[in-house]
Amino acid sequence: MRHIVIKAAMKRRIKQVWASFMNLIMPRECPVCGKRMMPTEETMCIGCMSMLPTANLEDSRDNGMIRLVWPGTKVEHGLCLFYYRSHNAHQKPVMQFKYMKNAKLARTMGQLAATVIAEYGIEKEIDGLIPVPLSWRRHLERGYNQAEWLAQGIAETFRLPVHTKLLKRTEHRRQQTRLNREERKENAEGLYRATIPEQMKGRHFLIVDDVCTTGATLSACAKAIKEADPSACVSIFALAWVGE
Repeated sequence: MRHIVIKAAMKRRIKQVWASFMNLIMPRECPVCGKRMMPTEETMCIGCMSMLPTANLEDSRDNGMIRLVWPGTKVEHGLCLFYYRSHNAHQKPVMQFKYMKNAKLARTMGQLAATVIAEYGIEKEIDGLIPVPLSWRRHLERGYNQAEWLAQGIAETFRLPVHTKLLKRTEHRRQQTRLNREERKENAEGLYRATIPEQMKGRHFLIVDDVCTTGATLSACAKAIKEADPSACVSIFALAWVGE
């Protein structure tokens, strides 16, 4: 036992030394303020982390974000990490991994997002994560699905599987970001189709997306899963939510 503890401590120390070395030759910048980060700072600098507009939702089973999805289908839990504000610098990381090909930042943000999921103990109920899929055209343009990288960051923390083949986007349509509330709902209707194998039915899935605005996308995804498997339980998570 003592040997195992010493070995683990040595691995941690080597990792710390390597991180310090890499920070010297390739300094990491805070994705929010752009300042150089210390080796001990991971997702963003401590100053920006302290100013993160965290949502702090009182109840994962009943809050403003989850109510956006309820008209479409029943979901068990709904959570987000922080409030999305276009005028706030904390929206910069989302822009970076969504439009500037910084996929690794999405995974790091997913690891940070895992902390809020752990606060509510939801990970104990979840059997697997399902990232909101992109259209083939959007995936080709970006080279990756940012929701999938977010899900990977969360999954690594809890050692949960990420399922990328259970939910598919059926066609390419207009971007949701350019539509109003009613147009988003209409645009997302019937856009997703789920296929749940017999051996995976009855499980609890967490749908993961980057930003929740009107809830239309998350609602459509949840509805598709429930239609494919009425016995499934569905929860939703968005890294950021625009708020009420």
